[in-house]
Amino acid sequence: MEIKIGEKLQSIREERKMSQEDFADILSMSQSKYQRLESGITHARIDEIAHIAEVLDIPVLELLPETAIFKQTNTDQSSGNILGNYIVNKGISESVKALEEENHLLLQRNKHLEEKIRLLEKQIEIMEKGK
Repeated sequence: MEIKIGEKLQSIREERKMSQEDFADILSMSQSKYQRLESGITHARIDEIAHIAEVLDIPVLELLPETAIFKQTNTDQSSGNILGNYIVNKGISESVKALEEENHLLLQRNKHLEEKIRLLEKQIEIMEKGK
């Protein structure tokens, strides 16, 4: 999932009266990468946006456009959750809500998989003791 945030970054950078080089430094990225983000040549992944927001001490929503198109792919077609769907041109609050729901589903799935791992580890331990 990649999002254009260049105009917002430029606005924040100019408000703070910083050069692209200084701004790139505080964001821990090369000046050329920052310049490509700001100019819109490249887009930021959601994890990069979260990192940028954290470093700049601003809400993530401040970096996101008013409407956004997110495309997510699903490699596990059997999961039956919202992965693989598009969230297209919804208001930011709707998009954030959908992402939070997806995050919740992924956390639940992660817990389920961790439990499976624990059960398998116990089975392996029992089998090894029986040797």
